[in-house]
Amino acid sequence: MTKTKMLKMPIGIQTLSEIINNGYLYVDKTEQVYNLINTGKYYFFSRPRRFGKSLTCSTLESIFKGDKELFKGLWIYDADWKWKKHPIIHLSFNSIGHENPDDLEKHLFLRLKRIANDYNINISDAISAKSLFDLLTIKLSEKNKVVLIIDEYDKPIINHLDDKDLADKMRKALSSFYETIKDLDPYLEFVFMTGVTKFSKTSVFSKLNSLSDISLSREGSILVGITQQELEDSFANRIETLAKKENINKIEILKKIKHWYNGYRFCEESLQTIYNPFSLINLFKQQSFKNFWFSSGTPTFLIEMIKQNDYPIPDI
Repeated sequence: MTKTKMLKMPIGIQTLSEIINNGYLYVDKTEQVYNLINTGKYYFFSRPRRFGKSLTCSTLESIFKGDKELFKGLWIYDADWKWKKHPIIHLSFNSIGHENPDDLEKHLFLRLKRIANDYNINISDAISAKSLFDLLTIKLSEKNKVVLIIDEYDKPIINHLDDKDLADKMRKALSSFYETIKDLDPYLEFVFMTGVTKFSKTSVFSKLNSLSDISLSREGSILVGITQQELEDSFANRIETLAKKENINKIEILKKIKHWYNGYRFCEESLQTIYNPFSLINLFKQQSFKNFWFSSGTPTFLIEMIKQNDYPIPDI
């Protein structure tokens, strides 16, 4: 019997094409993504850091670019998806400067300008990031309806929560920018926005009421994160290797992995818990049980808010 090749662990890699083309393991989430894009148009999705939001954004981008061959062997490849190519506006505020509102405006304008150049579109009369976004979307829609993907929408706010005045200014700047989306509806095919915080708590989307928040819904519950079945299917070889290293059997190693890393449930209606993907891939990479997510994914803004408001930790 030929032993199945053990794929590399994609630590820190958030681009689907890099994972697929370079021999990294990808847990197939394309059925969940397919169901999402076939049942709605405007989505908001909140999750903690290092849970797979950016990879989901990358997966959506590749699907809407019509890059079918990238998905060979995955669920969606044999589904009835039409693989139509759509122009993509993909903005990640994790990589867009936001020291202050002027810095945010400048870097957002440059990012949109770069997207325009990628599509060979010249827009010379835009005077702001907001107007450039508006004109770019309309111009791109002449090719086909536009797919808008916004990752880490709240980064410019949560990075400044220790300065209330600056955080409020960033919130207003983002709110002004995002409100443009509502009037662009005829030109948009699909909208997906992610972040760490819930938009209803930040008032950023007060004028964009068409977003469907799937953060704690059944349809979003396993969109990111690893289910028990996915763990046992996708990491079978790694589980076997780890069991040998720990000198225990498969049942015992699965119990130990579950005890350490399966503590998340994002839908009240569902009893299914999920694993943090960052913890799992580090576990199988290092062959050692540690608090991987907590040591790198804990949001500093949350810690600061607890300190500032003197929250009783035991009560939490």
